[in-house]
Amino acid sequence: MRRQIRLFIAPILLMAGTFIATGGVSASAGAASSPIKIGVIGAFTGPTSEIAIEGIKGITARVDLQNSRGGVYGHKLQIIQEDDANSATQSLSAAQIELSKGAFGIIDLNTQTVTAIAPMLLQQNIPLVVLSPASPSGVDKNAFSAVTSPNPKVPVANTAMLFLKKEGAKSLGCGALVGIPPSINACKAYAFAAKSLGLQAPYIDLNVALAGENYTADGIAMKASGIDTWEPAMTPTADLDMLTAAKQAGANITHVLFGPPDPSLFTGPSLTELQGAYFTEPWYPLFVNKPGPETVRNALVKYDGITGVLNQTDFNLLDAYLATDIFIEGLTVAGAKPTDAKFIKNLRNVTDYTAGGMTLSPINLKTDFGKTATGVDANNCEYFFQLKGNTFEAVGQEPVCGKLIPNSFQQP
Repeated sequence: MRRQIRLFIAPILLMAGTFIATGGVSASAGAASSPIKIGVIGAFTGPTSEIAIEGIKGITARVDLQNSRGGVYGHKLQIIQEDDANSATQSLSAAQIELSKGAFGIIDLNTQTVTAIAPMLLQQNIPLVVLSPASPSGVDKNAFSAVTSPNPKVPVANTAMLFLKKEGAKSLGCGALVGIPPSINACKAYAFAAKSLGLQAPYIDLNVALAGENYTADGIAMKASGIDTWEPAMTPTADLDMLTAAKQAGANITHVLFGPPDPSLFTGPSLTELQGAYFTEPWYPLFVNKPGPETVRNALVKYDGITGVLNQTDFNLLDAYLATDIFIEGLTVAGAKPTDAKFIKNLRNVTDYTAGGMTLSPINLKTDFGKTATGVDANNCEYFFQLKGNTFEAVGQEPVCGKLIPNSFQQP
């Protein structure tokens, strides 16, 4: 997936020892009327708890929608929720608890700690659904995602920079979180794509702190670089704070491109600060009048009471909704008597996954997972929209589709 907090991946080593799963295979779907249990792990407490707190709403909405349709082959779905408090140790413990309670598989909302459980789940052949396909190794046979992710081993799509160039951008600036490979790779990719289109990229900072940063010096450096465009790859807060610091330093930044919008950005002075800013998603925004977005909107209203912020819901919530949708797709293709092996094998063979009409083009889960170009769908397309007043307006009626360019962005 594209920018912001979903990109976080911390290199965490799996603790010594082996855990033998007691629940995962198909015990939760054994009896004809028994529920299928879905384990959900996230940092429900701590400084990054917003991701899990919003994410569980998306999971609940999708599960409730499926249960209203009769479940999967008559099996109702049941959520087992555990907090990992952003700790690798607690993440592994949470997975063990959920599997001992009969979880068929796991949806992990925490891209910082999922690497702690990925090896164990891979060894046990237990389904794992993540928010970003780069979260485990990117190619683990048991792991799935409904979205794309920056990958330094594949060609780069120039879609975003092609859009910005058409809007008049000339000089790119990007910030990446220190030690977070997807964030760093994203900035490198943006810079490479910019240069391939004849644009400049004089400010590429790959060492931005995760939290507690004073961005005054960064703002001065951004101003000195002469950038007119800001396309960061960090958290919503850091993205905005660096932009604010640059403007306070006198930078003439006329083009801003963020990823999926976060409601936390649109309160108080931030709403004014971001007027005219562009946002993008690799799926259809919820305000688009299409069957997929309409289904999601209705589910969020009916089961969560969520009507959205500025006609757009939290991307953490929508990521989790789509993660649940792909889990349900896996159960569906596994058949009336699902097993982990059937789930993984049959879902990996799906070549036209659309997340219920939310993707811009079908995803080939056999070839696209962890292998697509950064920030776009499988056909190198993105949907762009702009903040105007208290709402978003689509830029054009259709997604913008770019081209793949040879990948050599190891150096910005």
